[in-house]
Amino acid sequence: KAGSNQDSAVRSYDDNELSEWQSDGKLENAWITYKLNEKTFVDEITIKLTGWRDKLYPLAIYSAGKKVWEGYTYPTLGYCHIQINNPIKTDNITIKMLGSTKSKSESGDTTELAGGKTGELDRIATKKGQVNLRIVEIDFLKNM
Repeated sequence: KAGSNQDSAVRSYDDNELSEWQSDGKLENAWITYKLNEKTFVDEITIKLTGWRDKLYPLAIYSAGKKVWEGYTYPTLGYCHIQINNPIKTDNITIKMLGSTKSKSESGDTTELAGGKTGELDRIATKKGQVNLRIVEIDFLKNM
């Protein structure tokens, strides 16, 4: 379930790194909720966000309505790993964007030794004043 563009929400977990789901640019619609097949403890979330090399996304993560994490993602060469320190057994996880993205130039730099961009989704810019949550892929992990 998504705050906007519901029809393309499946792209955020379709195992295709050439597709994405994105919100409509309005803060109040920059969220997505995932319903898991069964209740389980989620210890970590891995998420690949559009512009992963340059953008820091301010996010809050909720498990069954209770906030379990809040902060900025970090620039990466792929997936950002978010540790859930006090996981709750749930089958319902919401990712909510809290504001505009920041640029890595505001917090440091990330460089790939091979160099070069990896694809179009790494280069997409956000229009000034818009709040776009853009998820390429997301996975929910349980510590075994």
